[in-house]
Amino acid sequence: MLFLRQALWAIVVRGGSELTDTIMSLEEVAKMLKVSERTVQREVTAGKLKAFKVGRSLRFRLEEVEKYMKRQEILPSESVESKGDL
Repeated sequence: MLFLRQALWAIVVRGGSELTDTIMSLEEVAKMLKVSERTVQREVTAGKLKAFKVGRSLRFRLEEVEKYMKRQEILPSESVESKGDL
């Protein structure tokens, strides 16, 4: 427990780290994806985008958002119509 506390304190003293820099709010994710916050919430509810809660607020790991974006990529050989979204 002491080690964890020391590690967290080192993060605070250094002014941030990978741990705190990779956590994003709902608003930040929506801006990053250029969609509404409601759209992000729907993707979480559908199980397409991983999130966790801090109190009543959703938080996202940057790595999970990047994985989500990769899964949403359309390959050059695919047409938009083949995705079934239109």
